[in-house]
Amino acid sequence: MKIFKPIKVLLIIGLLMFFNNWLRTGSRYDYQIIFLILGIFILFLLLASWGSFLIQNPKTTIVPKAVETFLVLLYAALTVYQIKSTDIKNAYEYTPVQIDTQIKRMRYYPVKLTKLGYYLENKKETLILYKYEENFFSMLDINEYFPDYFSLVLLPFTLIGLYQFTIFKQKLIKVLFIISLFIISILGVNGLAGPVLLFPFINLFAFLGVVKILQFKK
Repeated sequence: MKIFKPIKVLLIIGLLMFFNNWLRTGSRYDYQIIFLILGIFILFLLLASWGSFLIQNPKTTIVPKAVETFLVLLYAALTVYQIKSTDIKNAYEYTPVQIDTQIKRMRYYPVKLTKLGYYLENKKETLILYKYEENFFSMLDINEYFPDYFSLVLLPFTLIGLYQFTIFKQKLIKVLFIISLFIISILGVNGLAGPVLLFPFINLFAFLGVVKILQFKK
């Protein structure tokens, strides 16, 4: 199996970051955005480096404690930014048009089912559930990420890398990814800087896809 040296890993990482459209379309580059960029880059660097090692050692299940600790701390910091940069109240509010649509739908329920109509169309808990469902499917929609945040050039590599990611034996990265999916499904994809908690993983998938293709050519 072809061994990828650190310099090659860094070159691939740098090239992939170039296709991160969100880096060039940010509305403002204050200190928060600068730290966000650095945080995502370093987290991606760690994930990609460890991913490269896992490709060469697919049965590996142990992560060095120092790497594991730094990875978790950096991920926690990015999670805090994701939460603070998202207006959760706004994410679960309904527009006047949506409210009007709900009222119209309630009128279609027979008199005997008026209470059921209220529970399905107007009860607070039900409306929150609908918004969560909307957030969940938006999170899974590829169009939410390509090409707004990432160039379409990365899409095929990302899909290939996603499969590679599923066969890893190491659990930590998988757990962090699942946590990211859960958090974004609650917060939605429309934060100030977008669903940034998923950006390092999308880059990781693209990286794994590129590495897989390069290995295949060898």
